[in-house]
Amino acid sequence: MGNIYQCVGRYAQEPYIFKMTMTRVYCIEELCFYIVQNADILDEHFASMELVNWIEDECALPELAKKLKGVLRTSIKPESFVRTILEEICYIDEKEMKELERVIRSGRLLSRPQREKVLADYFFHNRHYALAFRAYEEWLKNNDDAQDHEKAAVYKCLGAVYARLFYFSDAAGMYDRAYQMTGDEDALLHFLLAKRLELDEAGYLRFVNTLPEDFPILVDAEKLMEKAGEEYKKTETYGQLAGLEKMKLSSKRQEFDEISVWYIDSEMDAFRDCMIE
Repeated sequence: MGNIYQCVGRYAQEPYIFKMTMTRVYCIEELCFYIVQNADILDEHFASMELVNWIEDECALPELAKKLKGVLRTSIKPESFVRTILEEICYIDEKEMKELERVIRSGRLLSRPQREKVLADYFFHNRHYALAFRAYEEWLKNNDDAQDHEKAAVYKCLGAVYARLFYFSDAAGMYDRAYQMTGDEDALLHFLLAKRLELDEAGYLRFVNTLPEDFPILVDAEKLMEKAGEEYKKTETYGQLAGLEKMKLSSKRQEFDEISVWYIDSEMDAFRDCMIE
């Protein structure tokens, strides 16, 4: 069971929006959660009078706001600002606090390209694929003089974005580019997996026949596909779709139509969330 937190202040009528991540928070507990989950990307811009005013006006926490104003007068280091908030809410213990401060300090020491990559990764892991794609593209444009292994890592990330959006041909192209730059076998493996998903059975067999007989990790790719198929059958999504298929073949046609429309609408909403810029 997770921790139980006492609600403090009130629920905001207007959310606070972190422009860097396009994240909205509506109460002090959501702000604390955002801090803990995103410690590695907090910088001096996080500690702002705008956030203090939101805490005072929207969350109705004037005493906390007063303390934060005092912090801002002496330091703009985000770890001091964060400690004041989290201690007031009793959100984490001292051991966790020290580790959080270490993560924040480490993040501030990252170079500009590293911070840009961390932010792009944040978008990807939070399923904001349009924002992730744009951030990775910007990284490549801004860091043309980067080392090949750094560029290859970003091309692999772009491949993952394309794959999540079912653009398997484009994903394969990104993975192939990463492999050509560094010889990274992981990139090669993902290139093969993307081709496997891009092509039908006959097309994939024709593609495989163009490869050398000793082409590396071809068998590994096929084993991973088989394993992924077995794992997918254990998921809730597979169970839902299997249930819909049975319903479609039964006499419950009206019920099937209603549920399938709801399911399609929910999937479309999820896709729109991924593509919000």
